[in-house]
Amino acid sequence: SGFMRTVGENRRLVESVSLRPIANDEKAVVFAVKLAGVPRENVTISVDAEGLLTVDAKYREKSSIEGEGEAEYSYFAQRQLPYGIDAAKVSAEYKDGLLKITVPKPSKEDITKVTVM
Repeated sequence: SGFMRTVGENRRLVESVSLRPIANDEKAVVFAVKLAGVPRENVTISVDAEGLLTVDAKYREKSSIEGEGEAEYSYFAQRQLPYGIDAAKVSAEYKDGLLKITVPKPSKEDITKVTVM
């Protein structure tokens, strides 16, 4: 589900991947995505002001075929998080090509009641 773009001797493959929920309880939702071949330092995770979770991961590989240069592979995923998520509390773990992102749910204490005047 990706596309390949060739620039000179370099090729670039961008693949859109899914952040799938693998656990969900009253405290958090855990999403996972496979990022085969990507070094940890090449994985970027962000959550913007509207709660959009974005994963961007890249790696380069030299072709084994002479004269073909190198290829860049990119994985890209986005997921809209529910309203009220504290982005500072989102955490991630990366092991054996599997990225797991834990998104804590707002607690009942995070609810503010407003008095009508």
